[in-house]
Amino acid sequence: MEQNATIPCYYRIRFCQDLETKTLLSRGSSRIRCNLQIMAAVAGGVAGGVAAGLSSSSGESENIPRKVNNFISQILPKLDKNSIAKREMKLCEGYCLLWHHRGLGTVNGRKTSDKLISCAYASVILDLWAADKIDIEVRGKLTDECVKAVIKVLDATKTGSFLDGAGFSEMIAVHERGNVRDLKDWIEYCVIGDADKNCVSVVLDYFVEKGIIGKESKWFGMKRTYPTKNKEPQIQLLLEVRRITLRDEVPDGFMSALLAILRFADSLHNTEDPLLRRYYNDTEYDKAKPRLDEILRSSGIKVL
Repeated sequence: MEQNATIPCYYRIRFCQDLETKTLLSRGSSRIRCNLQIMAAVAGGVAGGVAAGLSSSSGESENIPRKVNNFISQILPKLDKNSIAKREMKLCEGYCLLWHHRGLGTVNGRKTSDKLISCAYASVILDLWAADKIDIEVRGKLTDECVKAVIKVLDATKTGSFLDGAGFSEMIAVHERGNVRDLKDWIEYCVIGDADKNCVSVVLDYFVEKGIIGKESKWFGMKRTYPTKNKEPQIQLLLEVRRITLRDEVPDGFMSALLAILRFADSLHNTEDPLLRRYYNDTEYDKAKPRLDEILRSSGIKVL
């Protein structure tokens, strides 16, 4: 079949493994440096040494919710709410499906990547917005660098789906106390929360319930993997992504929104595109990336 030929075996193995190895090595090195800084500070009795050693990375982390806040505020008027709502799949499902490494069963950064977690939560927010559960009210600029956008609950009835645990239940609780929160504050709230209960883990647990992936703990519970049980949902989504980016198929509103979030999440990384890059070989990606950027620009959507 022609569709099967669009996903050659070599790039799934070579590029996925190379990318995941680089990511793990990079993240591991960062953690080692961090631990050494903390140990040195404690040994010397200087707590300020830790803060100095971590200042640059913490500053970058603080900017991520602001960047995601501004991006969502920017693309909101360009999104087709009806198209997003009509799809059986949610945006956050598509995002996490393509984040999940089908071969290794890993979701690198599920606990540690402010960038990828923030964008996952943004996709949850857009799903709730498309379902008319919330409104995102953009009120001009809070500062020169941060657009003020407020999330208001429109329908406080729970969805009865995984979206409740992914964030909506907490929004209802805030709403019932008579309060509202800014979009940026909700993104920060998600990032600093319990990683095993954040929106990414909730979506992955939903995939476990559906039989798409399994769930295993390794290293005395310190590492969690999600081995693939049913690869078809990811493959079918990937085929659609590749048809759009390599064969000039016109995306519907759902795919335009999903690709915008994926591309934005990749653009937050300086030296790699951790979500989309591994699904193409070099020649394909040289065509797919500018093609995707052009699709988004034609819709009035700007990434970093």
